[in-house]
Amino acid sequence: MGNIPEKIATRISEGLKRFQPIIASNKSKDVNESDTVVLIIDMLSEILGFDKYNDITTEHNIRGQYCDIALKIDGKIQLLIEAKAIGIELKDNHVRQIMDYAVNEGLEWVILSNGLLWKIYKVIYSKPIQTILIGEINALDLKHRNKEDIEKIFIITKEAISKCSLDEYFSQKQATDKFLLGNLLCSEPIVHALKKELK
Repeated sequence: MGNIPEKIATRISEGLKRFQPIIASNKSKDVNESDTVVLIIDMLSEILGFDKYNDITTEHNIRGQYCDIALKIDGKIQLLIEAKAIGIELKDNHVRQIMDYAVNEGLEWVILSNGLLWKIYKVIYSKPIQTILIGEINALDLKHRNKEDIEKIFIITKEAISKCSLDEYFSQKQATDKFLLGNLLCSEPIVHALKKELK
């Protein structure tokens, strides 16, 4: 991801340190979905740099259905978040739900979160439309002074999203994906070139 500006790295680090005990407490109390939404919004604001009053919209109406949280940058919705109660296991049917919202809004990025786990998905507009999990963050597993952990969070900050960091991260991940590389190595041109070399 390159160098993260010190101001942003400090905000992430201090935010993680402050919120981890709150997340752990909410988990042990098994708080409901609306309380989890409050937690997620506070994290979006204090760790990820979104303005609570200008960048974050709750219960965003998409063709008569309501997505829990929509994130705006420069007044334009960039990303949707589907929130579940902190004790709920995040499942495939939750992903389908948020994917439908994203498709109706024409968006490429969605997050499924229960405050503790943050799953980042890219919506691929193919036939059929599909979602690819590109990252999963467990907020309690992160160490607030660890550079790699700060980088994991950085890709979903307002500053990074406004610079298309998720697209870069996705391209980078695709380029190093073992299945993609395996398919590439087994492709006809590569096999042909290898056979030619071995003769």
